[in-house]
Amino acid sequence: MNHHLVAPAGTPIVFGELVKTLYDRLKSQSHTVSLSEKIQRFTGSRHCYFLNSGRASQTVLLNAMRRISSEERNEVVLPAYTCYSVAAATVRAGFKIRLVDTDATSLDFNLEELGNIQSRRVIAALGCNLFGVMNDWDRLNQIGKIGNYFLIDDGAQSFGASYKGKPSGTLGTAGFYSLGRGKALTTYNGGILVTNNRELSTQLDEIVNDLPAAGLVEESIVYIKMMMYSMFIRPSLYWIPASLPFLGLGETIYEDDFGISRLSSVQTVAGSVIFESILYFHTLRAENAFELANAVLGLDKFEIPGWNATNCPPYLRLPVLAPSRECRDRAIEELRSAGIVATKMYPSTLRDIPGIDAHLVSNSSEFPGAQKLVERLFTLPTHPYLTEQDFDKIVVGLRKV
Repeated sequence: MNHHLVAPAGTPIVFGELVKTLYDRLKSQSHTVSLSEKIQRFTGSRHCYFLNSGRASQTVLLNAMRRISSEERNEVVLPAYTCYSVAAATVRAGFKIRLVDTDATSLDFNLEELGNIQSRRVIAALGCNLFGVMNDWDRLNQIGKIGNYFLIDDGAQSFGASYKGKPSGTLGTAGFYSLGRGKALTTYNGGILVTNNRELSTQLDEIVNDLPAAGLVEESIVYIKMMMYSMFIRPSLYWIPASLPFLGLGETIYEDDFGISRLSSVQTVAGSVIFESILYFHTLRAENAFELANAVLGLDKFEIPGWNATNCPPYLRLPVLAPSRECRDRAIEELRSAGIVATKMYPSTLRDIPGIDAHLVSNSSEFPGAQKLVERLFTLPTHPYLTEQDFDKIVVGLRKV
């Protein structure tokens, strides 16, 4: 067994940050204001809300949009290739899903297909900025304006990335981030919702204030989970949780029966403490991604969807498109044997999630771009634990396939 195993994604939480989190929490200092100020300053958003997950944030946002829209608007447009949680949150909010194909070269919507939608039932379209690759928000806003629906900037995977100088999460009517494991800013789980829309914020104030808050038992459990995460995300120990199948690491599961509550106090404190390291980690991610992408492209076998050599974002993971499914699977095996966890990401398009049919506007369309990503995409780690030796292992491993 390889006892040096690099996790597919992750953000370090150091011991000192955990100690400061506990100290500040025991002093009963509220960091909600502190974290709000940091997020508002970072994103330029006037309104900021903290919830227990990214999918809870999306659900709450859709519920707020419903309150200020006509009853006939009951559809949300999603890309056919994205995280299952995006579909689950849409279903949880009680909306139908209208799927649009994903452009495999950019990871954006197929923008021509999106622009052809003519339905008065659409309330919002959601741009996902997969892995930190920003969507074409100029075009999305243009299409959304013509279609007269809201745009949601899903920054769950792109916190720290930007589009023409504007932070991810702020490019639509509203946006949200995930604080889950493996995200750029993590408190083990959690979500942040931001907007500058006053009408929407009035509704969000009411909805969020009515949500339950975590008690001391829940806070204690999540603090222990943060400690375990901090310890086992390190390459010298990651092999331990990775060898325990019941943990389900890396599994993509559709679940629309999830809890919705406010973010716990201890996680709000942790978010404020950990935020101080984020800019440094963003720089490391961008540098790692730039070096990896150039090495991978130099092999003349793989593509990097959405690659822009003059503007490399802080990729959460570096997406790589193999020439075939077989090549992709061999690459993952080679890297795993070398101590690097590369991942296939989502096992199907959203249309092919078992049981999702009842929630789709239509299930008769084909999504060739999304299917191509299902079959050929894999991701490489870009996080701060990646070393020069790991870079060499990745290049050697990919050269073999």
